[in-house]
Amino acid sequence: AVTLTITRDLRAQGQVSERALLLTALNSVYAFIAVGVLLSWIAREHALDWRAAVLHPLYLVFGSLLAAAIFAGATLALLRILGRRHDAQFLCVLAMVALAVWAADTLRLSMALMLLAYGVGIRILDRHRLFVALSFGRVGGILLIFLFAMTAARLDWALVPAGALAGGVLIAARAAGKALGIFALAPASGLPLRKASLLTLALMPMSGIAVILVHDTAKFYPQIGPSLAAIVVSAIAMLELLGPLLAHFALVRAGEAAEERQ
Repeated sequence: AVTLTITRDLRAQGQVSERALLLTALNSVYAFIAVGVLLSWIAREHALDWRAAVLHPLYLVFGSLLAAAIFAGATLALLRILGRRHDAQFLCVLAMVALAVWAADTLRLSMALMLLAYGVGIRILDRHRLFVALSFGRVGGILLIFLFAMTAARLDWALVPAGALAGGVLIAARAAGKALGIFALAPASGLPLRKASLLTLALMPMSGIAVILVHDTAKFYPQIGPSLAAIVVSAIAMLELLGPLLAHFALVRAGEAAEERQ
């Protein structure tokens, strides 16, 4: 949401802007799948048998993808009836998202992965271009703020000092990981080193999806929920201040903002 908002406000276009948007989306996909797989280690650590450790992540990933495909198909069937009216499509998609969230919670699937796959599925299956461009910026922002507030309200404040320190380490490791991947592949992808460094800064905003992943993990394994929330919420709080400023700086310095291109 932060990356989309900044690129739209600046009307940014170019190598850094396009790669920032692409890598943000890909990073979200990787995060959903990686968390689903890593839950198997958590299951083993909490003395569950090997079948739970192996089958539970598979259920989360493939069950979420299957449910998303079903909801995407049902949505397109409804859009075929409603036509290309913007208001009707907005209400239809909003209702289907609410149903998808309910289904994910009922079936104990990954809500984040299911919703992302739902959006991707609509685009892939929409061969007749039934789906018009919809903006959920304000509604999505309200929901993320609500989720962030509810997660913070459930924090164990005794864990906050250690969580803030671990959150700082998480930010440093996250930035280093992104920089390593970008600089390693920059020559092969035709990206100059200067723009590679700016792209690293443009990827600093931390997605609210991290809060959703914490919520999902705590739902399945409440033993680690408070500690995990203290770390991630601390990291997000710090990056909510620094991330947008760094991303804005990177796109302007890259000369990709509208006023910079004139």
